[in-house]
Amino acid sequence: MIALALLALGTATCRDVSGAEAEPAEIFVHAIGAGTVTKAPDAELHPGEGMTLTAIAASGWRFERWSGDIAGAANPLTFTLRESQTCIAVFRPVDPGAVFLPGGNFFGRNRYIEYVPGDRPLVISVPHGGDMQPAEIRDRPSGETTQDGFVIELGREAAAAYDGQFQGRPHLVICHLHRRKLDANRGPGEGAAGDPLALLAWNEFQEYILVAKEIVGRGLYLDLHGQSDDALRQQLGYLLSAQDLRRSDAELDQPAISSRSSLRRLAQASAVPFSQLVRGPRSLGGLLESLGYDSVPSPRWPHPGDVPYYDGGYNTQVHGSRDNGEIDGMQLEATRTVRFDAASRALFAASLARALAEFIAAWY
Repeated sequence: MIALALLALGTATCRDVSGAEAEPAEIFVHAIGAGTVTKAPDAELHPGEGMTLTAIAASGWRFERWSGDIAGAANPLTFTLRESQTCIAVFRPVDPGAVFLPGGNFFGRNRYIEYVPGDRPLVISVPHGGDMQPAEIRDRPSGETTQDGFVIELGREAAAAYDGQFQGRPHLVICHLHRRKLDANRGPGEGAAGDPLALLAWNEFQEYILVAKEIVGRGLYLDLHGQSDDALRQQLGYLLSAQDLRRSDAELDQPAISSRSSLRRLAQASAVPFSQLVRGPRSLGGLLESLGYDSVPSPRWPHPGDVPYYDGGYNTQVHGSRDNGEIDGMQLEATRTVRFDAASRALFAASLARALAEFIAAWY
């Protein structure tokens, strides 16, 4: 096992000089990747005072950006302290493919986040399957906290089936924290709920996806989920609402629709009508349908009807091509039937791997 280098520089407790009853301020400084961060002044400070952080990359690595409660790429970075802030320096290899070798296992702090690099133009992330509930991270006070059962197993089995069928592995990014502690498919505010260690794990999860996308260059991103209701069909989300999918093919083919989809880049590059990419025979839903798995959207099920439909969350919005970029994205909501039984899961994992490979061969 190979662990991703991670440096936590500790906590500086700052007392407000305006009164003894003021709440203390805490500054959490962390680094993701190989590098260090220096603080100036390296002393007890107070809210309203200034601090300068300097990121120093290790050999073969580069400073990428600041994250957490601060943002930007200035280095050094000077900012004004608040009562509580989490400051994260993100370092990335100069050549990610030479560091993150296919089949290796890379972990963030305390193994909450895992990255298994691949060598195919496919990135699979699993944000809601974890069961770790460490006491050091506060429970999220609101929001959905239900675990997606057996999606980590499905992700691993699909990656292994892809390798077995096509001699190449997709990239796989897994959150092992329970959703009570972190929702890795929400923005950092809602997902980490103000906990500094949850925010660090959130950044690790997102950074691994970004690293995988940088290695891939042009390809496909799949965010893997599980439906908690008794749906009968696999659901694929492209940031198109159920109302969008009820449109005719001619309406769906309008650029105004495809431009707000997570398949935007593919729609721009392909001469095939957009509706065919979303629900034609060679769409992912169409390919799954041909392998015996009813899916929506697909030729047989072009829209979800009256069934609750998941059109894609934060990760699909950020890592798909809606907001530009070369990676198209989608969210898969797998039914309980294909996840909870080991034999059924193995069969579906093999079919999902085949459908993804055929989709990539057809369009990329």
